Amino acid sequence: MLWQQGSLYINQIQNQVSGIVTWQLNNAQQAFGILICNNGWLNQHADVAERFLKALDEAQNYILNNPERAKAIAQNQLNYTSSYIDAVWPQHDFSLSLDQSLIIALQDEAQWMVSNHLTNQMQIPNFTNYIYTRGLSEVNPQLVTLVT
Repeated sequence: MLWQQGSLYINQIQNQVSGIVTWQLNNAQQAFGILICNNGWLNQHADVAERFLKALDEAQNYILNNPERAKAIAQNQLNYTSSYIDAVWPQHDFSLSLDQSLIIALQDEAQWMVSNHLTNQMQIPNFTNYIYTRGLSEVNPQLVTLVT
């Protein structure tokens, strides 16, 4: 949320001052939102997790099928200006999935941590062993494309 807040301030400054030039860092780098819980909770509440994932799938479909209404809802809920929403909306890919790009990103980050001595671990874990796929597979199997 810090980036979004900072971006909001930059947008406000650009609207008030002419000649401002900005560029984004890591523009081509994907960012992932990851849902995390422990196995104990998941074993006891798999139905809750599945309902939540179903709600996310429905939200994604709503955004894709009603982009202008979705923008208006986001603008209203977050108290953003329409010019700000119009500026940042195209920078977002609203998609729900479990795909190989997540595993690659996790492996790359783990390798970076090992290489920079930011962990005492020397071996990169198999991240697919830590990802719960059943819930999203139950909601929409097409959204799960992990290679296990």
